Amino acid sequence: MINIKMLYLFIGCALLAACKSPEGHSNPPPPPPPLALTQFAVVDSYGVDSGLYPDDPLYLDPYAYDGLFEVYWDVTPNRDYSYYLSVGPTADIADSVTFYDAACGPGLFCGRTGYEVCGYNLNYDLSCANQAPVNVANWIYNVPQTLYLFSEVCGPRGCDVRRLGLLAL
Repeated sequence: MINIKMLYLFIGCALLAACKSPEGHSNPPPPPPPLALTQFAVVDSYGVDSGLYPDDPLYLDPYAYDGLFEVYWDVTPNRDYSYYLSVGPTADIADSVTFYDAACGPGLFCGRTGYEVCGYNLNYDLSCANQAPVNVANWIYNVPQTLYLFSEVCGPRGCDVRRLGLLAL
């Protein structure tokens, strides 16, 4: 009787030991890296590209090129995210107002890279892609006035933000 109990005990221990073998079991894959805004640049009303000339001042001029300016960005890794473009009178994103947003990701209008043509008009309105304009007249005290453009990408694990200063005429 003791021999049978010892046999069952030995078989049970062997089965438990076999469960700990690395064969047949794998570690779960690491979580994906957080979403990162790897590039954010603006081509201003005079054609100055902040991606190529990061130290040159950027201007928004409603008289030059009809006030049009270009925004482009790159995100890594390539997965679904929300993109927001906002403007504010200070370097703090909490003081900014969003004037463009888009759902982006693989197979959508903006994937890993995004590009948009925006405008600044004589009424001090900023707009992109036929979305509702934001009026910045209350922030213009002097001409030129420094404003801050914020590019923000958000995914399920948080957001990443970049900021550029612009001189609004």
